[in-house]
Amino acid sequence: MSDLPLEWYPLSTGERLIFRHSCSRIPPYPGNIFVQHALPAPNVHLSIKDLTKVLILRSLEKEDPLYGMLAAGLSYLKEVDGIELSIVDVSTLDDVVGALQSFDGAWLIFDGHGQKTEGASGLVIGGKTVDLIGLRGRVRIPPIVFPLACDVHPLDTSHSSAAVAFLAAGARVSVGTLLPVEGRKATGFLVRLLRAAHELLPMLFGKSAARTTWSELFSIILRSQFVHEVAALFVPRVGWDALTPVIAMGSTHVMAHDPNWHPRFFSELASVLGMKSRELIKLVDKVLPVPDCSLYLQLGDPESIIIHSDADLETLAGAARDSVAIERSEDQPQ
Repeated sequence: MSDLPLEWYPLSTGERLIFRHSCSRIPPYPGNIFVQHALPAPNVHLSIKDLTKVLILRSLEKEDPLYGMLAAGLSYLKEVDGIELSIVDVSTLDDVVGALQSFDGAWLIFDGHGQKTEGASGLVIGGKTVDLIGLRGRVRIPPIVFPLACDVHPLDTSHSSAAVAFLAAGARVSVGTLLPVEGRKATGFLVRLLRAAHELLPMLFGKSAARTTWSELFSIILRSQFVHEVAALFVPRVGWDALTPVIAMGSTHVMAHDPNWHPRFFSELASVLGMKSRELIKLVDKVLPVPDCSLYLQLGDPESIIIHSDADLETLAGAARDSVAIERSEDQPQ
């Protein structure tokens, strides 16, 4: 029995559960949200192009040191053809509704602060902590929501959190943070996730796969981020030049769905550091007991969001049209 998340459970190999499996959770409260996401639901089918259209709702004051951080981190993606990023400053719940009414994409990011409350948590908008349950029924919520803020789903409060409020409003998956997160590291994690949607997916689909799930994509980036975080600990000791090949190889094992990526990464890193793998794992557990990337959890039903290559989605749509045409012809009187 523990107050700590099950996702952090250590396995005999030295891995945490969240790095071994694609993890997501269905919040047990409120009860209607639990039932809604526990019951089977139609899959959400998206193409790669659907993931390149992103709305960012920014609720930060201009004097806030974090105000321009995400925009700066995403400046590279804005220059890449095919990426459509919209940043909208919001100061009221009505501003949020207005921005969402004109957005038809699949991905919503909230850039601001989170705040623990007596119930669980809310997001700070216009200097006030707002319970976003008020969005329910007022506007369409994209299937993927990533609130880039602290305490979006705190580990020491109830499940009536800001992340769950997005689920209640209609999102299929909402990413929650268990504890406060550091702005620069959080921005780096999100940028890596956005780049994966634009660069990694076409590469994967070009090899063999024609589709994947949002849950799997998120888990790949989570593990890749872990590789970077662990390697960065030893930059003062051996420098980036010695670590770059290890990071590249570790990320390659992750993206190739290698079930042994964790021991292989630590074995290669240990070799560079002149240590034994088991000693290195114990050292990392001591120095980095809670990796930043392990603070992010998927809530809802991310397995039901299917991402297709453009060709695969066109084939799927054609099959659906043919099926409808056949059904209509069978309904005609002979």
